[in-house]
Amino acid sequence: MKYYLSYDHVGSHGPVQMQVIPYDPSNGVRVVGKSTFLYHGSLIVSGLFDTIKEALADLGTYSKPTRLPDGSSVIPAAANGYERDDSPFQRWHPGVQELWPGDPGWGLV
Repeated sequence: MKYYLSYDHVGSHGPVQMQVIPYDPSNGVRVVGKSTFLYHGSLIVSGLFDTIKEALADLGTYSKPTRLPDGSSVIPAAANGYERDDSPFQRWHPGVQELWPGDPGWGLV
């Protein structure tokens, strides 16, 4: 089993969220340059990872919840060790989260 990253809707109409998605490489894989083409739904992804941990490591300091194949969520920055007391990537206030365009509440003052 391999894994890839996808920023897409959770479910058919759910919120847009980064996801780690399992992929069976027996369905076919083709690597052209830096792109990986998966022959299941004609997907083009940045890469295939051997483990979920490798996929999360590729996200580095990404600080938004990421859905795992088992349905749970994790924040990659915390999983990768970037949210320590001495880290410059820690949240500046525990009650305030980072919002990106399209997130509920974005643009409200």
